[in-house]
Amino acid sequence: MPTGLTQKIAILNDNLALAWAGKKISAKIIIRDLLKEAQKKINWKRNDLSDFFSNYEEHGNEVGIIGLSNDEKGLFYFGWGAHQSKYDSKKYGLVRLSGSGAKNLKSYLDNFDLPQASSFEAAIGNALAITTHMVGFEKTTSSNLLLYYGGGFEILSLVEYKFKKIGDVTYLIWLSRQTSDLSWEISLPVTCIKYLYENDILLIKKADIKTQPNGSIIPINKTIYIVSPIYRNVKADEIPEKTVNLSSFNSTFICSFVIFYYLNGSIMMNSRVDYNRVGTHLVRFEDDVLNIDNNFIKSIAENVRPQT
Repeated sequence: MPTGLTQKIAILNDNLALAWAGKKISAKIIIRDLLKEAQKKINWKRNDLSDFFSNYEEHGNEVGIIGLSNDEKGLFYFGWGAHQSKYDSKKYGLVRLSGSGAKNLKSYLDNFDLPQASSFEAAIGNALAITTHMVGFEKTTSSNLLLYYGGGFEILSLVEYKFKKIGDVTYLIWLSRQTSDLSWEISLPVTCIKYLYENDILLIKKADIKTQPNGSIIPINKTIYIVSPIYRNVKADEIPEKTVNLSSFNSTFICSFVIFYYLNGSIMMNSRVDYNRVGTHLVRFEDDVLNIDNNFIKSIAENVRPQT
């Protein structure tokens, strides 16, 4: 349980949620106090939040907070502190950014097209497309969990009029190399990373993937990270043994990230997100063996092309 890993999103009640960046100890003080107030007050207005944060100006240069709330006018965004900014993007409207990944995220949003989301699944798919890109970016830069974006990718959404975190997500890293005749060869996945929640605790399961001599594909070097929320410390005995079962990497959302290696040494990246509510993915783990339907591999090769 690395102490450096802490969740960056906090749901304070059904109508109030936020993400933070900056100095951890200052963020913990502010969010713990806000959580106490949020348990007594369900509906928060802009003025309520302004009044609350006015009591913590001494931490304003150490923390950036971006949040969502509801009032009588509906859903609204808010930001506070020096470590957050906003800009009016050409493609996605007003975007608030904070943290070590802000610059890369802005570049992604400015340069890549995501489809307009017309449903919950489509909106989550867009968010997962972004996080899948960031997972692959970490892979290509060889940056580890503690040194780059902080350990994981969390997605918050409004589900049935309540704020919830989107869990049950598995990322697969694929490699594709350009051959001498300029065609592309795609390998089987080399890494899998799963994110899920146990109450307010984030679990990150990671494994490398290796093809055995008999042709079976198995996850090896399995690791699990137990990530506490910002407002409390988690004890290891809080996690049921069945939850940390490292043989289970199946998820509702399967996010594939393909890294393309060109002959000239350059690297390009692309991604796709697959959603299956009933768990019958064409990519699935069974008895600690990864099974990939041939049609899925074919679709990866045909539909996930390097960006030009």
